Amino acid sequence: MLTVKVMRVLPELPNIEGGTGYIKPCRFSTKIVEADEVEIHTHRPGELYSVEGSCKDGSSFAFYISDSYKPKPEGFADEVVFWYAAYIENSNGATTEVVKF
Repeated sequence: MLTVKVMRVLPELPNIEGGTGYIKPCRFSTKIVEADEVEIHTHRPGELYSVEGSCKDGSSFAFYISDSYKPKPEGFADEVVFWYAAYIENSNGATTEVVKF
């Protein structure tokens, strides 16, 4: 069994006034999936990757990994979610693959 952890930055929040001026809060989202099989695909080298796999219950998943500091890759519907990192761990909890910007 493998564990896939993907991370993304959520849309920006408005500035908050702090003691020394304004601060920009940042929120992160993490999703964890247990999988039987995982594949990493390169769609656009250095720009767009995908982490795909299947689970024990027969369901499948696909996560698109791209640089969160660059504009959204072209050619995708607005509802497609892009993540900035994926970590694949083996059954012992050791990270075996990293796809990250």
